[in-house]
Amino acid sequence: MQPTAEGLIYLSSVNVFDDVLDRPHYEGDVRAYRNGYGQFKIRCEDLLRERLGDRAIILRTPFVWGRGSPRVREIAAGCKAGQLHVYKTF
Repeated sequence: MQPTAEGLIYLSSVNVFDDVLDRPHYEGDVRAYRNGYGQFKIRCEDLLRERLGDRAIILRTPFVWGRGSPRVREIAAGCKAGQLHVYKTF
């Protein structure tokens, strides 16, 4: 893969944290997986960060969405309006 000036948005999942389910997780938390899917997602994230650096944007979704789901429409509208709510590390 030859990186270009463009970036890439990768939809990962919170399965990268599925070994610790008793609290919310934030960007700086250590990833810990319980199953093969979580391990796969971590490997994908690492590969993209290694190859693309800051041009790799990783979004970790709590569940899988369909194209027409309300949350996907909300995100698309927020992006278009330039107003998208994100959680901060506290």
